[in-house]
Amino acid sequence: YQIATLKNAALATTGTGRITINSGTMVINGLDQKDQTSVINASMHGKVQDILSLLSEPRMHLLSRHPLSFSHPSGSADISLMLGLPLESHITADQLVVDARAALSHVHLENVVLHHSVNDGQFKLQATTKKLSLSGHALAGEQPSDVSYMMNFVPGSPTDIAETLHLNAHITPDSALAAGVVT
Repeated sequence: YQIATLKNAALATTGTGRITINSGTMVINGLDQKDQTSVINASMHGKVQDILSLLSEPRMHLLSRHPLSFSHPSGSADISLMLGLPLESHITADQLVVDARAALSHVHLENVVLHHSVNDGQFKLQATTKKLSLSGHALAGEQPSDVSYMMNFVPGSPTDIAETLHLNAHITPDSALAAGVVT
């Protein structure tokens, strides 16, 4: 297991979380050379808030450089992680190769769009050191919605797209009334 310290003001999380590592392998390349590299593959399970807090750690430099705009995350995550890194005493985030894929379920996020929450989200997520993408279905502002999201971690020109969110809501008279909109 991996302990996650939940001290993230932006996500409104505190305390200590735990991410369970179900299985994993580590391959070390270049044993007969001066410098070696390692590839770690792991299957993990944990709470969404624990995973986000771990990614927010200043040592990872992923979400600390690109803070998320929502708060109070919760839900479950099943993750497949590939991490490549040089076996050196001190490494930078630029030396890491990350390919993480996750199935997120029962996701709740507050203050996502116009101060509305996302509830009962079911998402597929892929993240590398270059970008994060997410797609799935949730109740956004109590409206059944299809969601796709992308965040680019690579600095670019001022005209490059850094973040996109597409939300297609399926509004019916009953769901509009549940959200407080009289039709």
